[in-house]
Amino acid sequence: RAWALVRSRAYEAGDVAVTYDDGAEDRTDRFAFVPFLDMANHAAEPSATFVVAGDAIELRALHPLAVGEGATIAYADRDARQHFAL
Repeated sequence: RAWALVRSRAYEAGDVAVTYDDGAEDRTDRFAFVPFLDMANHAAEPSATFVVAGDAIELRALHPLAVGEGATIAYADRDARQHFAL
């Protein structure tokens, strides 16, 4: 259950090369906790999206936002497992 809580609050941030203690090399998924992003509201027609830019995750507007307009993201365009551990 703890893993489900972690996964439901984390975003996939691409894969990364790893070297294990025995010297073996591989690639693995990496995930990030992004407190401001996991509080973004959902909208079927979102006003923003997020992208992985190097070691950062950026929230980017999809169009100019009016003063006071909230930045929303679409949960459905992501793999549901990123938001809900199923």
